[in-house]
Formats: sequence, C-alpha cells, structure tokens
Amino acid sequence: MVTWSSGVHIVGTPIWCDVVREHEVSFLSGLAPLPWPRRGSKQARVICTAETAQFLRALDRLPSQDVLVSPFGRPILLGRLRLELLPSGRHPGAAQLLVEVKGKKILYAVGVRPESPLTQVRGCDALVLEPSYLRLSPDNLVGWVQKHQPGVIIASLYGELVEVARILKIEGVRLRTPKRSHRLLLESGALQWRGKLDRNEILLWPQEMKNAPKQFPRLDVQTICKPESSLLMQFARSTGACDVYFVGELTREVALLYATAKMRTHPLSPPQQMGLWI
Repeated sequence: MVTWSSGVHIVGTPIWCDVVREHEVSFLSGLAPLPWPRRGSKQARVICTAETAQFLRALDRLPSQDVLVSPFGRPILLGRLRLELLPSGRHPGAAQLLVEVKGKKILYAVGVRPESPLTQVRGCDALVLEPSYLRLSPDNLVGWVQKHQPGVIIASLYGELVEVARILKIEGVRLRTPKRSHRLLLESGALQWRGKLDRNEILLWPQEMKNAPKQFPRLDVQTICKPESSLLMQFARSTGACDVYFVGELTREVALLYATAKMRTHPLSPPQQMGLWI
C-alpha cells in the first residue's frame, strides 16, 4: 500500500508525501524546506493547510504551482480518492493525511505528536510513522530560561523553533529572533533581533543558520529532548492498523514492540535498511 522512492508514495495514487522532488500531487505535512525549484511544473499540485502555506510563503519556499489549501476534517475528492487532513499536534497547521483508495485507508502520520491535545486519531488499515521522535521537555526549557536571561536558544527552523516560541510565549518571556525566522514567529510576539539583547530577553536562533551569538549563554534544544517511541506505539494501536510503515531507522527493539501488538512493520527508508525486517 505504501512504498519509498525519494519520498513516501501511496500505491495506486498520484500522491507523494513530504517528497524530495515534485510529483503530480505532493502532500506537505508541515513546516519543512522544499528542495525542488520554487517555480515548479504547472501539472504539479501541492496539498497542505493554510498555516503551512503561510509559513512557507513567509520563508519564500512555497512553489508557484497549484496549491490546494484545506482545513482539518474537510473531505477532499481527487478523482476516486477521498483525502482528509487531520492535526498532527507538532505545531500549528501541521497535518496528517488520511487517504481512502480501493476500500483501504492509509494514514500518513509522520511528525505526529500523540501527547498534544490537538492530535486527532482515525482508524486505518495502514499507517506511516517515524520509529521515534525527540520530545521536548517544557519544564527543562522554562527552567533553563529562568536561569539564563539574556540567552540564546538554538532549535530547528523546520521543527522545534515554533514549539519553543509557543511555550515561552505562555510563560511571558520576551523573545527576539533573526530576520529569517521573524515572520514565522510573529504570533509568538517575537521581535526582530538587531544585534543586542536586553537583560530579560531570549533570542531564538534557527539551527540552520550559522554563527549564533557567543556572548550569551546558549542552549541547543535537542540536549533537553528525550527519544519517545512508546506514545507512538499507543497512537498506532488506537488506529487499528495492521501494517505500520516506518520512515527512518527501524530498530529491532521497536519492531518487536509492534510485533507484540500484532502489527506488521515495514521499513521505508533509508533504502539500505529494506532487508532487515521483511
């Protein structure tokens, strides 16, 4: 039902998910860089949420071809296919994709965060997941900030940066960020960084940018994250899926964990791992 070829492909459909090159229909699960040219083929179509489209336009990374923006929970008919976007909980606008084809339901849920109250679950026959993810500890983050103001927090522009800004906004922390990420973090109230920080400010610095300021205490967010796989396992069980396809390295421990729940596991990438668990 699902294969890997420079991205996840839903077999029997023109749909590819989070691909590294453009295809007839490309689903974007969230805030991620697009490696293909901004001016893509007129025949190509992108499916994503309005928030994801807004983020990518702010970064000048949304291709100029046909973009189909859909809210959560509204069915999309694509020929004989039925599609639906569901919140994944990773950040505002991040989505899962449910595809119904030939009486089967496939749920692409890479990037899902089961602990988020926004995350929704749908029943499916096949599920696409990551084996694990790095779970951010809000308590550790806030604790560090309380001891290091001014300070610099380094996080991925395409991952944790938005979540860090959301958490610190709730705590009332004054934020600044470089021009590249400023428009992305407008909702957090972050001001554009102009080379200095006041005593009670935190600078959010994209991991993808070099030369983070060294004159302030610095925190790499990944150092306060912990690998999480058990919550993904619980999420998978709640979908009722019989087959689970994994994007990323599938370890023996994770494969056995799913096997005990009578779910078949299938590695999708990287290609050199294809023979391990078949």
